Amino acid sequence: MRSKSQHSFRQSIQNAIFYNALLPMLILTVSGIVLTMVMLYSSTMVRVKKYSNEAVELTNNLYTCYTEKLNQLSRREDFRQELSDRHISAALYQELYDFVNDAPVKAAFYLTDENFEFLGGSTTYCPSYLTEEGIQTGLIWRRIRSNHGEVAIAGDNSKEKKSLLFAVGVGEAENPSGYVVFEVQWQAFYQKFSGTINLVMTDEYHYCFWNNSMLLLDSYHRIEKKMRLRQGITEHSGQQLFVICQSAFHEKVLIYTYADTTGYLSIYRILIPILVLIFVGMLVLLSAAAHRVADRIGETVDRIARTMEHTEYETLDEPLCINTGDELEKIADAYNRMCRDIHHLIDDNAERAKRQAVSEIRQLEAQFNPHFLFNTLETIRVFIKTDPDKAREAIVALSGILRYSIDNTMTSVRLQEEISYAECYLQIQKTRLQDRLEYKLSVEPEAGECIVPKLILQPLVENAVLYGKSSDGSCTVNVECQIIDGKLWLEVCDLGDPLADERITAIRKLLEQPYNITSHIGLYNVHKRIRLAYGEAYGVTCGRSTSVDGNTFTVILPVKTEEDGNV
Repeated sequence: MRSKSQHSFRQSIQNAIFYNALLPMLILTVSGIVLTMVMLYSSTMVRVKKYSNEAVELTNNLYTCYTEKLNQLSRREDFRQELSDRHISAALYQELYDFVNDAPVKAAFYLTDENFEFLGGSTTYCPSYLTEEGIQTGLIWRRIRSNHGEVAIAGDNSKEKKSLLFAVGVGEAENPSGYVVFEVQWQAFYQKFSGTINLVMTDEYHYCFWNNSMLLLDSYHRIEKKMRLRQGITEHSGQQLFVICQSAFHEKVLIYTYADTTGYLSIYRILIPILVLIFVGMLVLLSAAAHRVADRIGETVDRIARTMEHTEYETLDEPLCINTGDELEKIADAYNRMCRDIHHLIDDNAERAKRQAVSEIRQLEAQFNPHFLFNTLETIRVFIKTDPDKAREAIVALSGILRYSIDNTMTSVRLQEEISYAECYLQIQKTRLQDRLEYKLSVEPEAGECIVPKLILQPLVENAVLYGKSSDGSCTVNVECQIIDGKLWLEVCDLGDPLADERITAIRKLLEQPYNITSHIGLYNVHKRIRLAYGEAYGVTCGRSTSVDGNTFTVILPVKTEEDGNV
């Protein structure tokens, strides 16, 4: 017992220190680290997103500019004629020079005849894609041949440079007179950005034509399958990358912008062990301090705990003796006074409850309907003159009812005796009402031996006779007593007009009230007596009959016999 209470007290101290000191410090430390990492990630994401948007915007402008110019040149008759004559005028050269100088990104231009033979350009240098091998294998020419009359776009990743090529046939789509090519070099494009970024540009088939990093590319110079169209933070080649993929120029170009965030994980790997060590050290120090505090007052608290547990499981008689001269002694004195007061209150309440229950039961038993007695005496007076035999029978039945009612020596009787009392009542009513009243009493033998509160059935029978009449004035009352599921059921059914839903609801509500403020006392008295004697699980229920027309009132009681000692 001692170790349990001391452990509980010490644990409470440790929890208080943990939640009020250690946990806030830990939360602040972790929050600072998390906030730092979030800021690092956020700044990286913002920067990568900014570069990606800039690249998309520049690419769209670049594509729009060069494709519109190529479409214009492909339809010009003077340009087609000069290519057919293999003679390019100075005015055309000047026009092309002015165009590339004003473009968003400067480019070189090259002109060929219908056989791809180099005619001239912005430089005298003949690029590799205009050589015989380049003409046969170059991606730009394959796309020119497969898409007649349209601007072809492809990358040139030769060893000496990386370029983006725009080309178109001039003249008839199926039989062009020559070709014009604009070559935008990667370096010129990349210089448009304010800082260094990782950027990869591909066509719609994921073939790369510009890049400043080979990390995302496979051996065929295409974006690796698992990285295609990837977004957000992802693992690749042992690195953690933040990747943004956007499309440009009607989804003909894909732009991958990414940053390496692996270094942020290294910061985590360093900070987390340090945080754990600090946390463990503080936990050890705080636990030691909590133990020292608990040891100083542990003995007194342990004594209080023992006394409390003794009070919980036994009695309030054991006093709490503490002589520390501090607040704990005041607590002990207040506890002792409280125990004495509670002990007196328990005894007083038990006595009051006992007296009140007996008094209420006596009062409920003593209530008797004076109208019945008056009507019965009036009936006897009439029959003395007209039918002395019936008058004699009524007098005998009434004497039995009165003898049974005023016998205060018994509060509980066998159900069979209660049935006999109800039968006397029904005989008197039969004498009064004659053919207008029919009744039937059905009692299981086992049920008839059960012990029930005295005068528990007669109010229900009286209600059935008074209020259970049908429209023609006749009345039929059936009383059935049986044991169902370990409980004694006393059902009183009448075959009169069914009660309205509102009336049934009102009766049920009355039965649940702590006090009866109406003039209808019979049902309420029965229900109240049963609740006082046996508890909330028993009492009176009401409703319409299910088998025939009429109403049913049921008394539910516990099954008790003479062997239980309740007579």
